[in-house]
Amino acid sequence: MVINETFYKYMSSDTALTVLNDTTLKFSNTLDFNDPFDYNPAFSTIGLSKFIKRVGENKEVKINRKKAMQNCKILTTDEFRREASSEFSVTCFSKSPHIVPMWAHYADCHSGCVLGFANASVEELNNMLVSSQWLWSHDCDFLIPYDVKYTDARPNIFNSEGLTNTRENGFDACVIKAKAWEYEQEVRVIKLKPAGIYPFHLSQLRSIRFGLNIDPLQRKKIIGMVTSITKSNSMKIRLFDVKMDHKNFKFNDVKCS
Repeated sequence: MVINETFYKYMSSDTALTVLNDTTLKFSNTLDFNDPFDYNPAFSTIGLSKFIKRVGENKEVKINRKKAMQNCKILTTDEFRREASSEFSVTCFSKSPHIVPMWAHYADCHSGCVLGFANASVEELNNMLVSSQWLWSHDCDFLIPYDVKYTDARPNIFNSEGLTNTRENGFDACVIKAKAWEYEQEVRVIKLKPAGIYPFHLSQLRSIRFGLNIDPLQRKKIIGMVTSITKSNSMKIRLFDVKMDHKNFKFNDVKCS
């Protein structure tokens, strides 16, 4: 069964050539993204008293509330956030290849590309779950996307029980963004490794779309590389030119001839 593409990566044509040549993607620390609120939970008094009480149950540790407040504010510093996020990294995708601002912001002002990916198959995921890579490090080369949730309610450092390591202020905080970013229709792949360049399974790549302003020579290079990849791997990668619609504010796909 052929699984259709469901998530898309906007990039420059130079980056596309590197991605295709190396079968790798860049995973970044969230502090290096363009949204200062990314993985930046709010500091509030929610759960703070329970947090102090829980720590204070250790009779060997005496806690002054004022000092506790001062120390807790360390959690809001960039230094602490970078340390807290140093053991995981993120690469971002979108649910659509036709978002006009995304082409402008992330695909080199329409002179880049959008790579389309499919979810891994059930069989591939089952094989991954029994692999040594997963059993030893809970890491894999498959791209498994998580939806970004858009809300104007920031996650808090402490939950109502004074805990700091729950799903709601841990993992969820990494996939929550303000509604102002909703147009991106973002999904994220999270790797339990520091920021870096990591491989992905070529089997998930389904398509490439060329921007309105792509350099013809770059387009030719990419098509040549895709032709080589598909022949040597017995797979199909669809190629499209993105064209403006004549009536509406939208893009249409035209198969490359």
